[in-house]
Amino acid sequence: MAMSKTTDILSCGHSLDELSDYLAAGKSPANPYIDSCAECQNALRALEQLNSLTSELVDFDSTERSDADTDWLGSIFSNIALDARSGREIPLEAPPTVESEESDELSQTEGAIISLIRAAGDQLENAMIGRCRLEGDVTDPNAEIRVDIRVTALWGQPLQGLAGQLRKKVRTALEMHTQFVISGIDIAIVDIQQMDEDGDQ
Repeated sequence: MAMSKTTDILSCGHSLDELSDYLAAGKSPANPYIDSCAECQNALRALEQLNSLTSELVDFDSTERSDADTDWLGSIFSNIALDARSGREIPLEAPPTVESEESDELSQTEGAIISLIRAAGDQLENAMIGRCRLEGDVTDPNAEIRVDIRVTALWGQPLQGLAGQLRKKVRTALEMHTQFVISGIDIAIVDIQQMDEDGDQ
């Protein structure tokens, strides 16, 4: 699916424009660097979700696109590029049952955690995570962390129920795959998009 040129560049050097073209080509021919780059993979997953949520708005060449749609897509793309980056290193404590004479240092990246949160959001067909931030000192294993998520919803969805479902899925994923002490998950639905063929709300 064709997209206009964007200026969003990942810290690995690849742009969302390159990744969009790669996705549109069915990831063929294979690009070993993109296929092994964590940042590129995070961005590709987010782009795939964006495509499935609103294919008609993803086409940046559409002459019927409104300025509001352009602003919305621009915001989504900027956040995909920002969230895909590795970010801060998050230390992990080894399980107490593991005994080793060597001092192994285990960690996760902030980008990997945000990708995990996006993946949890992808389970909901009626929402798209725009911005996601981890508030707090993630470098301190004992610090409380608050998650701030901005969401675009499809028109006609019960917003309170949607937010509740997303909060539950995100908390479950974080409790399963991280050692965070989660003090809260704030979800703000900042945009509502109409996806029917007539474009009427």
